[in-house]
Amino acid sequence: MTSWTEEIKREFRVANVVTRLIMVNAVVFVLTLLLQIVLNFAYVNRMDAQMAFVDIISWIAAPYDLGELAYKPWTVVTHLFLHYDFWHLLFNMIFLYFFGRILLDVIGNKRIVGLYMYGGIASFGLTVLTSYMFPHVVDGSRLVGASGSLFAFVITAMVMAPNYSVNLVLIGPVKVKYLALLTIVLSLMSMARMDNMGGNVAHAGGALFGLIFSLQLKKGRDLTTGFNQWWEAIENFFSGKRRTRMKVSRGHVKPKPVSDEDYNLMKKRRQQEMDAILDKISRSGYESLSREEKDKLFRYSQET
Repeated sequence: MTSWTEEIKREFRVANVVTRLIMVNAVVFVLTLLLQIVLNFAYVNRMDAQMAFVDIISWIAAPYDLGELAYKPWTVVTHLFLHYDFWHLLFNMIFLYFFGRILLDVIGNKRIVGLYMYGGIASFGLTVLTSYMFPHVVDGSRLVGASGSLFAFVITAMVMAPNYSVNLVLIGPVKVKYLALLTIVLSLMSMARMDNMGGNVAHAGGALFGLIFSLQLKKGRDLTTGFNQWWEAIENFFSGKRRTRMKVSRGHVKPKPVSDEDYNLMKKRRQQEMDAILDKISRSGYESLSREEKDKLFRYSQET
């Protein structure tokens, strides 16, 4: 009989990268809940339990203070998966699900984690910079949550596929550009009221990275390439994958070497086809693509 842990592992292996990110965020949230429960039993005084919880979490949440950050550098990454509040987690995961699935179609599976990481790190960088330049504006002393990464997702989806439609319950099909604009306006309204300024500055940082990333990607430059290669090597190491040697069979014709000129010509032609597909998505939405165009978009996004 398969244990529930084996079942979770199997689901994790077969899930796409967006679902995996959601699962990791959910697991971290459950672990923090269990930690709080354990501390509540361990300490007689509730305040002592809360202080112990904050002390432990400080090794995961990203501090604005550069002195503290110097000996907790991993928090630049770990804070992206940490949520204190259930509703904070729920709304972030809904956004991750919607915009992540769109980006799976548009930019491919390989770039999702890189965009999540770089968007979140950029959001933290802008928050720290703002906390030093305008200490009266940024509240709190640490950053947690995936919001900054998700704003990178939102802006990337808006730039790459503004007319991509998603079906919302009780509303029906809505284009990505309108959802993205609503998200930006709500964040600006919150910023104007000086609510959650640390979080809203982080949103701006993630959005800025998403804008730069998507504009560069439209020009054929992928800012996440370095991370993607590193991440693929890590995945292959843990999955036990090794490079396979090419089998040579007698009687088969050896492939003709491709000259640099032919290779560049094929690369240019493929980029032109990719640009034409993305332009069509921008004009008429993802659903306007033919089956062949969707297959090409998926294949190119996985290869490049």
